[in-house]
Amino acid sequence: MNLILPKGDDGTVPRTAMPQIHDGDIGALLAYLGSLGVTFDAGLIDPTKVTAHQKIDTDIAMSIPDAVLRSPVLLSKDPAIIDGDHRWYRHLLLKRMMPFIRLNEDFNTSLQLIFSFPATTRSTRL
Repeated sequence: MNLILPKGDDGTVPRTAMPQIHDGDIGALLAYLGSLGVTFDAGLIDPTKVTAHQKIDTDIAMSIPDAVLRSPVLLSKDPAIIDGDHRWYRHLLLKRMMPFIRLNEDFNTSLQLIFSFPATTRSTRL
């Protein structure tokens, strides 16, 4: 099954259509994905090498505390952002390497897997 994401006039995906993973659920998410046979890697990546799909609210990105910037951005193997667009944007502005967890699946498959995780939510904020 292919997941079709709605796109706005500017080609971005609305925030409400993308998955949101709370930091406290990352370990359970990775255990869940591992039980499905999904592999992943983690480290630091240059944010200019990553594709974003959401509009960025600059005020949100600029208000992110430094402690939150240490949380990894969730990527597909493409690499495209699945969760963490505002953290990505802030790292991009700061011109510094960004922590990541990358699923070894393409963007569409990664989204389907993330949405199948019971603790995945959707943002109500645009």
